[in-house]
Amino acid sequence: MLGACPVAQAEEPAAPKKPTVTLTAFAWDVLTPDGDLMLNVKINGKLQPVQIAWRDRSVPLVCDGSGPLVFTQTKEQKGKTVEVPVASADIPAGVTRVLLIFGHNPSHGPGELRYLVKVLDDSYTVFPGQSVRFLNYSHMELGGSLGGNAFSVAPGGDQVVPAALPEKNRLLPFQLARRDAAGGWKRLRSTGLPMTEGLRVLVFILDDQKNPGRPDMVLLRDRAEAPAPPAPGGSQ
Repeated sequence: MLGACPVAQAEEPAAPKKPTVTLTAFAWDVLTPDGDLMLNVKINGKLQPVQIAWRDRSVPLVCDGSGPLVFTQTKEQKGKTVEVPVASADIPAGVTRVLLIFGHNPSHGPGELRYLVKVLDDSYTVFPGQSVRFLNYSHMELGGSLGGNAFSVAPGGDQVVPAALPEKNRLLPFQLARRDAAGGWKRLRSTGLPMTEGLRVLVFILDDQKNPGRPDMVLLRDRAEAPAPPAPGGSQ
């Protein structure tokens, strides 16, 4: 007699792993320096707290893949604890890093979310180390120079400028000007911007309510992470 032989089963190919996306966030007009914006967000099926600082990057969060994210606040309603949606962000496919910028929703009313979120591609291919990114939230057309590189950024515009390492004092010459009603340029600022290897500087530009002729600038600094070394024995 021949013993029964098990039939070999073809192994199903493993499902491709979704690319991870690193998220950071900051708020610019939804709170004061005295406190942070405390929200919750469901990432990979799990509700997580997120502390969004005033004009500073939050602690990074990592999620799998793209798609919508809904931010909530914990409220008591009719004796029950519920999560009330206050903001949403749609993470585009193909990005590896995202910066979420929270601001007030000026038309907030019944059925409207309390905060608006701008989703900014924060990937190193778009915003590499050793560069400066100008994000113009003001009403002014701005321009200037960074080291030997000229730039211009319209209202609502976004411009990344390469930043060479300074030869002296680690300070890169930086000039900022705005276009006036006659079409000329008026210098607003002339200073040195600290720059070191791998540093990224986001210059977030706002209208200054106390001085309408000059913008308010918020600088967010971080450093591009070095790529992970190849695994031992891996292909070169």
